[in-house]
Amino acid sequence: MKSPLVQQPDFGERLRKLRKQRSLSQRDLAKARITPSYISLLESGRRVPTLDVLVQLSTALEVSLETLTGAPVDFPELSARDTAPPSPHAGRDSAALRGSAADALLAAGFEDLPLDVRRERLEALYQELLASPPSWALVQVAFQLAQLLADLGDAEARFGVLSTVAGILKESDSPGIRLRTFTDLAAAARDAGNMPAARAALADGRAEIEASGAHHSADHVRLVSVELSVRCEADERLSDLRPLADELLEAARHIDSPAVLGRAHWSVGTMLARYHQTEEAVPHLMAARGILSNASLPIHEWLHFCTALASLLIDLDVEEETARRHLDAALAVTEASGWPPTAALLKAKARHLVARGAAAEAEELCRRTLRGDLLVRGTDRAQFCATWARALAALDRTAEATEQMREAALLFEESGHLRLAVECWRWLDQTRDRIRS
Repeated sequence: MKSPLVQQPDFGERLRKLRKQRSLSQRDLAKARITPSYISLLESGRRVPTLDVLVQLSTALEVSLETLTGAPVDFPELSARDTAPPSPHAGRDSAALRGSAADALLAAGFEDLPLDVRRERLEALYQELLASPPSWALVQVAFQLAQLLADLGDAEARFGVLSTVAGILKESDSPGIRLRTFTDLAAAARDAGNMPAARAALADGRAEIEASGAHHSADHVRLVSVELSVRCEADERLSDLRPLADELLEAARHIDSPAVLGRAHWSVGTMLARYHQTEEAVPHLMAARGILSNASLPIHEWLHFCTALASLLIDLDVEEETARRHLDAALAVTEASGWPPTAALLKAKARHLVARGAAAEAEELCRRTLRGDLLVRGTDRAQFCATWARALAALDRTAEATEQMREAALLFEESGHLRLAVECWRWLDQTRDRIRS
């Protein structure tokens, strides 16, 4: 895939203008994928962006590629072979459809629409593009849809979208896009409980790093971070994971991006917390908190970070005030925004209630969530069942607690989270021992 024609210094001036119109610094625009120094080189006209960089910039700025490049873009097919089924809109100009996809997607006010409406429009556009020959418009829309599905917590749907993208990419396609796709696919597979698919995507990503020389890049950091989490879920020995954590931090320190370094500390801290290495975990988690709290994270990423940090600190039984403050902030922002609370946020709230002795409130929240309208499946459901079991046990409702913990253990086993399944079975054994004694 060749990059659309970009003329410097016109492109750099246009990029700077679009960035300033959105009140973004070069660091804000860079985020986790492009360094601020590279943004500076682009704006000064000293570098010409590749197509994958153009896609990333257009997504971050919420404009179409046409707006960013200043000229109509004829999206090239991803493959010389037309493997897509015939378009149901054969009377329409499919090239025009592909060229206008980003404009239709990123029209003014799109981000202000309710989440369900945004999902409906994205899915409709995605399906329409699937009916045409593979194009960059399809890839761009697929990434947007996958991100929205991640925000909504629909891991299975996200996995399906990214699997489709990975299936149409060829070895000759952009290394940056391929690496991003494999990394996102691994994360989606992990969240959907499909560990074999996650490992396969990680292997593809590792091969892409070697082939493209992307060592010590932001994409290298993202891939290793996902790999670390997948191997943690498989309950590999901590001694085997430490070299991977060192690789992650070393790569992150080579990049001029606080957000990248903050996420690296977060991943390492999470790993250590899962292995109950509290004294080592807390400094990494607090380093991540200090860095990411000062970074210009998108609101959905900030909410995810606050929720996850609170949940981990509750598990570690440390920094109770910090955990409560971040949980309260996430709840307040979610309510003020009108967004539906995610399963992760409700789960963190329930765990916090159990930790502070409010077992009755926690039991009611778990029961209302699992038996209500919110669709909670897979790992999220397993974690809710485990929390519900602990709340029931605190209320001396042992039989019900045992039933919920057994369901949690079976769900964890089914999704490949063996370490968490073992913890549930161990809890059940200890509960039986207490009853017998």
